[in-house]
Amino acid sequence: MFKRTRNSTHTLICGSSYLPAQEMNQASYWEPIANDIERLVPLELGLTKGSQQSQEVANKIKQFYFGDQAISVSSKDQYINLITDELIVCGIHETLKAQSASNANTYNYYFTFN
Repeated sequence: MFKRTRNSTHTLICGSSYLPAQEMNQASYWEPIANDIERLVPLELGLTKGSQQSQEVANKIKQFYFGDQAISVSSKDQYINLITDELIVCGIHETLKAQSASNANTYNYYFTFN
């Protein structure tokens, strides 16, 4: 229940994850990613592809999301988590930080389903 006070604004932000799975069930989808893990590095970081820093970040991302598991159809769930974090969750967190700095009534929840 929200308590409304004079000059107050409430913000509610929600995130979810979903990627179409049909193409992801084909080996040809995974080969370019597995052969070039720097594709996992978010462009927003502004790192030069092939640089030592970009390669280090790519390896850390791979280790965090995939561990020692190969990037393939069998690691599809981990890949979906990675893409969701890069494309959706990071933006939500940035928005939450900006909103909460100017508005004390900011709420966040994450909806997931199987």
